[in-house]
Amino acid sequence: MNSTSVHTTDAVFDTPRYVKGEPLKMAARRYSIHDHSVSDGLTLLFLHGTGNHKEHWEPTIDRLYHFQNEDKKDFTIREVWALDWQTHGDSAVLNAEAFNEPFSRATVADWAAAIVDFVRVHLASHRIICVAHSGDRIRSLYSLLYYAETAHIPYESIIIIEPGIVDHETFAANPQDRKQVDRLVKVITTRRNEWASHEAAYAWFLQRAPWNTWDPRVVRLFAYKGLRPIQPGETRVTTKCDRMHEAQNLTEHQSVFQGVAQIGRVCVDVPIHAIFGEVNDFPIQHARACLTDIRKGREMASISTIPGAGHMVVQQQPDLLADVLRGIFAKSSPRQTIFPIPDKYFTARL
Repeated sequence: MNSTSVHTTDAVFDTPRYVKGEPLKMAARRYSIHDHSVSDGLTLLFLHGTGNHKEHWEPTIDRLYHFQNEDKKDFTIREVWALDWQTHGDSAVLNAEAFNEPFSRATVADWAAAIVDFVRVHLASHRIICVAHSGDRIRSLYSLLYYAETAHIPYESIIIIEPGIVDHETFAANPQDRKQVDRLVKVITTRRNEWASHEAAYAWFLQRAPWNTWDPRVVRLFAYKGLRPIQPGETRVTTKCDRMHEAQNLTEHQSVFQGVAQIGRVCVDVPIHAIFGEVNDFPIQHARACLTDIRKGREMASISTIPGAGHMVVQQQPDLLADVLRGIFAKSSPRQTIFPIPDKYFTARL
């Protein structure tokens, strides 16, 4: 982080999913200003995209906190949380033993339950805005299934960035989109994922797509925070998120359909904002039109477009993204919420 006044705290939480008798872990990072807590300020919950990790948000978070230093603030941050999915980032390292068997995975439902549990236990009474990119747009929307009524949803608003999701009807009607997803899965499962060192990986990423289109700060974060030693004590590194886990996320279609269905159910009471890159380069080409189809009850509170970016908005234009988020946060207003979530969602499950 460039803002010296921003304090970071790392934490690890148990999640509702149990494997081999032990709860899967969730790594998290909290960002706050030293000795400064504003109880009525916004708590921002950032959820990373598939194959990424929580630190990808740091350039955007850094700029958002930069705005807090201005004399006339148009929004106030109470604190920021960024989470790692159970198979991604530091969570993947913590859960390595649980996923050392073939076909083991953490589903969208597992991650959504972890998000809901974290919010219920640690952010009760906070004014929460949930910000999700790419793959985590599914988890954020799917998590809404855990709330029976919109009045129970704890988010003041939800911001989905480059969602790339469609309903069952649209997916079935566009076979070319399905073929594109299959190609992407193949690319992910066969691409290089081993380098001589963090430094070698960083240099390699800077020369190759898609990483050479990213902001250099995010490339560095990916090379130094998204990779781990292949064996303890050695310099060779690989991705913390296993390629198979990243690819599996793209094939959980039913969860996508269930997540999309939540938009029409909640958007009247809980504002949902959509942010897209100006270049529509995601394999599912019909996603944008489907997501914002008012005829199907999917009415966005706002739709924004980030210039100079495609699907990887967070990585390509983190500062411009922060500027757009600033405008959304400035218009946010408190919303009364309660947390009557049945305990059955938070019991041990095999």
